[in-house]
Amino acid sequence: MKNSIEILLNKCESQHIANLWMFYRDYFESDKSCVEFLLSVFDNEPNQNDGEISVRDSCQNIFIPRRMVNTTMRLVLAARDMEVIRKGKDVFKIIYLVSCIETLQTLRGKGGWEKWKMIIDFFVKSTSDTDKETIKMKFKRSLGDDMYNENSISACPDQKICIEEFANIINILRNCAAHQGEYWNFSFCTPNNEDYGLICLINIDIGKTYINNYESISKDEKEKLLSHNGQKPHVYEIMLTYREFESIFVRTCIRFIKSYIKEYKFTLQ
Repeated sequence: MKNSIEILLNKCESQHIANLWMFYRDYFESDKSCVEFLLSVFDNEPNQNDGEISVRDSCQNIFIPRRMVNTTMRLVLAARDMEVIRKGKDVFKIIYLVSCIETLQTLRGKGGWEKWKMIIDFFVKSTSDTDKETIKMKFKRSLGDDMYNENSISACPDQKICIEEFANIINILRNCAAHQGEYWNFSFCTPNNEDYGLICLINIDIGKTYINNYESISKDEKEKLLSHNGQKPHVYEIMLTYREFESIFVRTCIRFIKSYIKEYKFTLQ
């Protein structure tokens, strides 16, 4: 452990390492696993005493993991600051987190993708199965939705939504706030009402997005949703708190970064 910390201090300023440690430590089971993650981030970088790093060198792929962990930390902390600036306006926090996703995907080389695809890919491929199940259990389609009024319960999808639909909702909330100034009609659950949750209306084209964009649901489930093409309000029950979502988001970022580092090291072989 001591040797690992010395290696880190040779790669990066001690204050920055301390900041990264304070932010990321809670997302790992042990001190050792957190240190190993940070070591993997800085592993391919030159030591600080190896001479000045040129502008050209700073743009090389060896520094992308560092830029990824910095981006995640800074934008998540900026999102937290919104609770002080505009208390309870969770959509403002989502804007920062979506910006984080877009930056990570761009650093990975996917900057040419459409924004919605970046977000769906991020959650589908990098969120753990455990966290996906938490989202499904705590962010559900409400039985008060029109889908259950128009059809029998058996003819409709389960209340649990797939991760693609959740990612699409996050994208829609961000777009409504950033482009239309709508930021007041959505909130994550608060600790005071976790037992019964919140009800929220979100305008979303469920049928179209399932058919064109979603990968993880069955053909039968897609067919059940074909009759719901067209953007319209859909009702969701939300028992997921922002703090829970933020934790899931950071863990997903860590898995995303680990995946990139693994891919990058493979290219070096």
